[in-house]
Amino acid sequence: MLKTRQKLFDTYLSVLAQQTPGQVTIQRLTTKANLNRVTFYKHFHNLAEFHAQFIEHYILELYELMKSLNYKTYTKGFEFEALLQLLEHIKANHKTYKILLTSPNIADFNKALLAYFQQRISKHTTELAKFDFPGTGVDQTIVAWYGVSALFGTIIMWAQSDFKYSPEQLANAIVRL
Repeated sequence: MLKTRQKLFDTYLSVLAQQTPGQVTIQRLTTKANLNRVTFYKHFHNLAEFHAQFIEHYILELYELMKSLNYKTYTKGFEFEALLQLLEHIKANHKTYKILLTSPNIADFNKALLAYFQQRISKHTTELAKFDFPGTGVDQTIVAWYGVSALFGTIIMWAQSDFKYSPEQLANAIVRL
């Protein structure tokens, strides 16, 4: 059952590299996945539900990857460790994340990922204030917004550059900023 869902997600990902979600039909998707429509309907009610679960699948994948970090104390080294773990995962799955992060056809993935990053960084706003912009008098919420936007934009540009830098190089550079 999970293999079928993953096969549909993988196929959908390749289709979204070329088409908008509105151009995709269940018939086209199942044909390309070498499945029949009945199989699709065993898992999903319609394309809208499928698309929502597709986005959720990849956001949850990142959440699961980062979940263990929720229980660690925030330190300067924590920032590098968390970032490196995220970047290594994205690089190891570069074909998937290149499409997810750079395709204009999946803007709702970027919106969901940005919300996830905001939630993660906002959790550590007080701890971040100890390290980020000390003494500037900038509100911690603004520091969090700035950090999320810079990180998210950098990851997207990294994907657009075909992952020009290694995860370690990029993590080191971001942490030094």
